[in-house]
Parts: sequence; structure tokens; C-alpha cells
Amino acid sequence: MEKRLMAGAVAALFLSVVGSPAFAQKPPPVPDDVTFEIGVEYSNPDDQHLQLNIAQPKKGDGPFPAIVCIHGGGFRAGSRDGYNGQCIKLAQHGYVALTITYRLAPKYQFPAAVHDTKAAVR
Repeated sequence: MEKRLMAGAVAALFLSVVGSPAFAQKPPPVPDDVTFEIGVEYSNPDDQHLQLNIAQPKKGDGPFPAIVCIHGGGFRAGSRDGYNGQCIKLAQHGYVALTITYRLAPKYQFPAAVHDTKAAVR
């Protein structure tokens, strides 16, 4: 039991460090048929400058269906950058895909992340 708790604590620590801004991932290569923008500000509650990354097809008759990718982390950790590759792949298949930043707990309590997500959709 103690070993499982220790392994869980190590995994949680790893995920929180990897998801931190200091370890932000480099954007994946962008194919010629996709446009990809990083760091588009969509809201500024409490002077937090919330941003999103967005991928969309260069060609085709829009409007395109959209997918919002929301990172995990229990509303306490994580980064939008983990979905960059998936957003680019979705754009290659005719979707507009975006991955968002939202305010994290414990500094920003529920429902702050929900409000941020709704703002990104709007």
C-alpha cells in the first residue's frame, strides 16, 4: 500500500512539473494545409491574459466544425500545449481545433475554470 502511495505521489509530482510553463513543449511541425496560431488571447479576467492555440484548415468551404481541447490536471495543473499536435491533426481532417488555458486552483476557485472555458467557446 505504501509503495503505491509513493508511486502515485511521484507520478503527480512529475505531471505537475512537466505541465508547468518552464517545461512548455515546442510546437509540432505544421503541415502546409493547416494554419496554427499560438498564444491568441481570448479573455483577461483578473489581469490573467488567458490564451489559446488554434489550428484550422487552410482550404475548404467553411464554416468548419470546432473542437475545444481542455487539458486535465484537476483544475490545479497542466498546460494547453499538450494538445498542439492533436489540434493540428484535427485541422488536417477538416476541423477547427483549439486548446485553452484556464485559471487554476487553488488561487482561482470553482467556477473560474468553467467561466474561462465558456469564454473560449464564445
